[in-house]
Amino acid sequence: MAAESTSGTPATTTSMITSVPVLPNLKPELDKQGQEIEQIKVAHEKIENSYKELNAKYEALVKANSEILKTFKAFEAGLKVNGDKLTIAEKNLENLKVTLDVVNEALAETNKKAEADKLILTGLKTQTESFRVKLDIAKDDIKVGSDEARALKDALSIMRTNFNSNITDTIELKKSVSEIKVKESGKPAEGIMAWEYLGIVTSGVAVLALVLSITK
Repeated sequence: MAAESTSGTPATTTSMITSVPVLPNLKPELDKQGQEIEQIKVAHEKIENSYKELNAKYEALVKANSEILKTFKAFEAGLKVNGDKLTIAEKNLENLKVTLDVVNEALAETNKKAEADKLILTGLKTQTESFRVKLDIAKDDIKVGSDEARALKDALSIMRTNFNSNITDTIELKKSVSEIKVKESGKPAEGIMAWEYLGIVTSGVAVLALVLSITK
């Protein structure tokens, strides 16, 4: 800066004023910045560590997701197979239902036939019991008739014995009478055909033979 003269005229000489600048104390600021930088580094390291952890977790999740995807695909394939099996099982079940209906119908028909056969069997048993009673009665009648026939046969046997005896006696008697007549008349007898009672004897023998043939 130029100095002015006392007379109001410009001065002809200039003088240079030099000043020494005062430097501020930057150390606290630098220290502070250094601390901030250290804090930033620490934070950066934490962020990197967190990133690494997150990246590891991400990779683990990707791997787990891949395994889950494989499992899901396997489950989906198994589900499809099971679905096909279920469809087949449902068709088989329907077929079984149809078969069961047929069996039930056949069983119902069999039960009806069994009931009808039961009624028929009951009727046959009743008829059998009736026939058995009639057979017992017939047996008793046959036994009575057999006893009567046996008694009649015995009586006829006795009668035949008596009749034969009477015939023999009659023949002997007739012979004796004939001999007496011959002696009285002096004429020979003309044989057994000349006997007076021959017709009666012959008729009696024929009747006895007829009775014996009936009782046999």
